[in-house]
Amino acid sequence: MAGIPLKDYTVIKTGENATGPIAQDLLKTNPELVRQGDDGYYQVSELSQWTLVKAIQELKAENQALKEQNQIILMRLNELEAKQ
Repeated sequence: MAGIPLKDYTVIKTGENATGPIAQDLLKTNPELVRQGDDGYYQVSELSQWTLVKAIQELKAENQALKEQNQIILMRLNELEAKQ
């Protein structure tokens, strides 16, 4: 899933100020998250809690991999500095 940019905007239907994704922007990157309402306006679908849990798990795994890479880089740097 591509990044979902959040913006401050005014809801056309109600005039209410809100923060969140813009449906028209999501149509380009994540069309599966957009539907057309009965009123004809595009609406952003709610993500299920399981989709959010999966995204968090993926981020956690990526973070762990980056930590491990960082440790390897630091060890190599220390080895190089010790040789000088």
